This record gives sequence, structure tokens and C-alpha cells, in this order.
Amino acid sequence: MTLAQLLLALPLFVMVFLTFVVLITLARKRFKAAQAGTLDTTFYSVYRGDAEPDDIRQVSRNLTNLFETPVLFYAGVILALTLNVQSFLLVAFAWLYVVLRCFHSYIHCTNNHVKKRLKIFVRSVFALMFFWGILLVQLLLQFFNSAALIN
Repeated sequence: MTLAQLLLALPLFVMVFLTFVVLITLARKRFKAAQAGTLDTTFYSVYRGDAEPDDIRQVSRNLTNLFETPVLFYAGVILALTLNVQSFLLVAFAWLYVVLRCFHSYIHCTNNHVKKRLKIFVRSVFALMFFWGILLVQLLLQFFNSAALIN
């Protein structure tokens, strides 16, 4: 494994770690609320009845968010590593995306300031789009360079 591959793989692990942190946070909040009697656990059998308290629903929504656009991030990093495509720009945008997603989760799970959260979310989506654009350009360059060597 090269240093470039490691630097590209590490943000993937940070995203996975973030997902586990939010998952554990949600489980702890649900368990505490159930123990305190502020949450009826029968709600989870068919997701009907008294809804979750807002603080729990907030973390639950964030966990759901971590299985939406991050899936595109995971796919992009795995594709880049599999096809041996790495560059400083790719690594930079991978880290930018992950840092923004960490801020997004922090805001979502704490004060939930919607405008700040939205700004960070939009920036993370643009970082992800640039990541995929850079990956595409580098794949095409790699293809045309190898095609030129064959001819």
C-alpha cells in the first residue's frame, strides 16, 4: 500500500467511525428514554403510535443521513483504490467531505441549527461532486495514457 492509498483510505474509516459514534449515541438515548419512561418501546415494532422525543428523532435522522450521500463517497473511494487512482486533489476533497460531514453530524445531533447545518451539507455535497469529477478526469487520463502506450 502506498502513502497516497493510505491517505485516501483513512477518510473512509473516519466516516465509518462517525457512523458508529452516531449509532451508539442513538442507542444510548433510546435506552435512557425507555428506562425513564419517556419513550414507549412499542413504537419501534411498526413505527406507529407516540413518536420518538425530538432529541432522539434528531439523532435518528442524522444516522439515516449517514446512509445517504456517504454511500457515494464510499463507492468513490473504493473505486479509486481499486483502480489505483490517487492524487493530492482526490485526497484533499475526500478529507474535506469527511470533515464537513463530521461538522454536519455534530450540529444535527446537538443544537440542530438548521441554516448552519444546511450550509455545511451543501458544501459537503459540492465536495463530493468535485471528488467524483476529479476521479472521472483521472480515470480518463489514465485510460488515454495507457491507450497511447499500446499504440
